[in-house]
Amino acid sequence: MCGKKIQKSNRIRIDGAILEVCDDCAKFGVPVESKKPVVVRQPSREQVFVPTRREIQHVVKSAPRKPPVKKDDIENLYLVEGFAEIIKEAREKLSWTQDDLAKKIMEKKNVLSNIERGAMSPDIKTARKLEKLLDIKLLEEL
Repeated sequence: MCGKKIQKSNRIRIDGAILEVCDDCAKFGVPVESKKPVVVRQPSREQVFVPTRREIQHVVKSAPRKPPVKKDDIENLYLVEGFAEIIKEAREKLSWTQDDLAKKIMEKKNVLSNIERGAMSPDIKTARKLEKLLDIKLLEEL
């Protein structure tokens, strides 16, 4: 605090701050003991497996993937006529609300509401989710 050059300092606390000060300035604060060494415990005889980053990446990379949808396949698909009624009836048969179904297919309720009214057509991805979840047929090839 005073700026003296010192050989041995004292650790004190002043207003929550810990300072290294000379013997003269030590009277302005409360002495603080130095930290005690941390004891590291040895693991039990049973070793715990912790995967390395490389092992985790290997697992992620080697996970099975769905075959990519070819652009030609998408161009040959179309929605069946009356898709809105089919979706609504299938949802009601399962006693789900629009909100329940929207959460399950990870869409907003407004989007699902528009699809069920026929005001909006679902994209291929959403249509496939609905087909799988509701066990219905919405997409057909030309």
